[in-house]
Amino acid sequence: MDHTGEKPRYAVIVRLPRAIEVRIEDAYLSMLGATRPIMGYHVTLLGPFYILDHCEAVTTQRVQAVCQHTEPFAIRLQGLGTFTEQDNNVVYVRIADPSHLAALHNNLLRETEDVIVPQNERYREWTAEHYMPHVTVGLGMMDSELAEFLRGSFRFEIDDTLEVTRLWLVEQRPSGPWQYVAEFALGNCVEESKPTWEPNQRA
Repeated sequence: MDHTGEKPRYAVIVRLPRAIEVRIEDAYLSMLGATRPIMGYHVTLLGPFYILDHCEAVTTQRVQAVCQHTEPFAIRLQGLGTFTEQDNNVVYVRIADPSHLAALHNNLLRETEDVIVPQNERYREWTAEHYMPHVTVGLGMMDSELAEFLRGSFRFEIDDTLEVTRLWLVEQRPSGPWQYVAEFALGNCVEESKPTWEPNQRA
């Protein structure tokens, strides 16, 4: 069941450093069909999802606990991939070795599955059965846009490594933009974590 428009939805993400965002923008943003999320380029680890009533605090506590038991790690962004569906295509930057992200995703999913609900059945399938971390650079492309994008993209080669040291909880209220509402450091840097979000609070 899709509850879009009735209550806030959330996601847990990795933000890309601004320097890498600039390289992606320079390479692809001017191309037909390219998009840039309002929250910036990112890797989604969990979501979008809804938090069950009165479970906001426990959800953030569990995300924080997972993060505290996960040491920082590096990921490499390398090359492009596509999810193809007629006139609704996606182009993304690949994660060269997604094993660290997949393990973190699985831990987050296991620890929160009784307090969150996926946005809809499609996201449930992507999250629970076919999770593949990536950075979206083109969303909802027509087939003609995809073909044009791929013809032009050979001129650019994204190959960047970044250190993942923290995660973010983002929130989108009905008809509103995505906003960052909590920050969680990986590892034992408890003093650096900022899980200060409360319901109805803005970052």
